[in-house]
Parts: sequence; structure tokens; C-alpha cells
Amino acid sequence: MPALNELERLAEQGIVQLAATPEMLLDLERDQSRYAEQRREKASLLHEQIHNRPTKTKPTPPGSSEKTLDDPVTRETVERGLRHWLQILFPSGPPNGKMVDDILHVLIHRAWKRDIFVTMDDDLLSRRDELKTLGVIVCKPDEALQRVRDQVRDHDSS
Repeated sequence: MPALNELERLAEQGIVQLAATPEMLLDLERDQSRYAEQRREKASLLHEQIHNRPTKTKPTPPGSSEKTLDDPVTRETVERGLRHWLQILFPSGPPNGKMVDDILHVLIHRAWKRDIFVTMDDDLLSRRDELKTLGVIVCKPDEALQRVRDQVRDHDSS
């Protein structure tokens, strides 16, 4: 995955920050693929892990009819946000367990105010328009790399 490797190099240079949600780390613990150990090692080198970041957030998405809270991310606020997002993303009924886990990754990503959710998950990528309305940009690694390159170019030319 050349694009992901390039993003990792940019992170080492301090140009971008890569972070892992607790759910990503749990997925890596369960991973039995032949690349599992390599993936776990790379994740351990991330600059920041989201669950260690002390910040305040507004966990409900923009335009929500729910009252927006300005409190630390708690299990209750994450669960409330997850229920709300699932209603928007799956109006015809609840998705399978894997998709709920994936949406939880994205919800925590948004709660911690990260810029781009980088994934190769086809289910999430197929919902990128809906997720964008919830304030989340979802990209494949090569798309995220291009966005970063464009921002660096624009910054250098100004």
C-alpha cells in the first residue's frame, strides 16, 4: 500500500498526524491475517491514539435535532451519537454487527475532531456521501494522500 506508506512517512516528518481509535486497536488484536503482526507494529508507532487525547467535543452531528452537548466523550455520549448516526445511515433498519463497529470507528474519529477517516472498507466508502453530511470525510489512502499533497502545495504557493 504505497499511499498508506507515504502517509506514514509524512507523519514521521510531522506534516500529518495519524491516530488509531480504540476500536481499530481491538480489531488489530483480533486480526489473524498473515499481515497482522506487521499491522500491529505499525499501529504501535502512531503519533497519537485517540482514546488518550484529553479534549472536549460536541458528539452529535451538525443539523441534529438532539441537543448538542459540550462534554467529554463518554460511553453515554458515544452510544447516543451511534444511535443517531445509525438512524441516518440505515433508515430501513439496523445493520449487521460489523457495520455497527465500523460506524463506531468513524463516530469516535469525528468526536475527536480528526480531519480525514482513511479506510479501504468498501461498506464505509459506499456511504461516504452520507458520512460527509455528518461531518466526516472518508477517503481511501491514495485519496487522502492526494488531499494532503494538495494542501501542502496550496500552502507552499501562498
